[in-house]
Amino acid sequence: MRAIDFSKYTQKELLSEINKKRVIMDHQLLFFIEEGCYEVTINNEGFHLDKGSLTVILPTAELCTTYISDDLLIYILSSRSIENSDSINKSRSFEYFYEHPVFIIERTCYEDILKYMKLFTSLADKSRPPACCTKAITLLSYSLEFYIRNYCLSKLKRNGMDTTNPYFYLYHDFIDDLKENIQEQRHVSFYAEKQAIHPKYFSHLIKEFSGHSPKYWITIELLYLCKNLLLGSDLSIKEISDKLNFSHIAVFSTFFKNNTGVCPQTYRETSQKYRLLDQLDDSSIHLEQP
Repeated sequence: MRAIDFSKYTQKELLSEINKKRVIMDHQLLFFIEEGCYEVTINNEGFHLDKGSLTVILPTAELCTTYISDDLLIYILSSRSIENSDSINKSRSFEYFYEHPVFIIERTCYEDILKYMKLFTSLADKSRPPACCTKAITLLSYSLEFYIRNYCLSKLKRNGMDTTNPYFYLYHDFIDDLKENIQEQRHVSFYAEKQAIHPKYFSHLIKEFSGHSPKYWITIELLYLCKNLLLGSDLSIKEISDKLNFSHIAVFSTFFKNNTGVCPQTYRETSQKYRLLDQLDDSSIHLEQP
């Protein structure tokens, strides 16, 4: 797929441009629907989205829009053009959004996020001096991310998750440790030892809380790093293998192929055809407005 210059498209034209085409994200996107609906697959899982739907699309996600209603009004916020605004994928929230990229928000939250989007739109007005708006846009993106994280946490509480449960903090401490040490440590025993818990019991507690074993989360986090480096860097396959501390490039290739079905080089070459690239200049922000 050819590179797309976002600045040349309205939100409807952009989605039409990528309609029924496989796209691999190399940065974070946030979709927020004000009116209408559309259908999309994210990592081969289908979603029907309408008013009140909020979608967080993380880097390396595979995206394909399959249907767009005629009355669709959607805001699309790209982290590519906002300094340091892709921190969701660098935080413990990554695991939540990895498994729940789409969620329906309540009316109060809908109105709050709509206000955020209109503020972004106002700040991104081409007539404004870029230097005056850049910092405000960055700070506003941090505020929006905090709001979304807080909303998700409160929703989990209402759905019966007891955040006073020690398992809750055990899991999030594990995720924090994992993000800090994933390049050097891939053994469950290492993370269990940091919590002073026997590995088997540690695995039981993490799976009981999150629905997945520690090994699953270790694999997901490591695979995510691999894809990010293959998509977003000029490092060679061997350099990526070394950077992630695989003992040999063959071990790296085997790990990657076992979890994706293709070798690293094939993934990189194939993905280049489908990357969704925005060619914005430094002064612009990609926020499609109705």
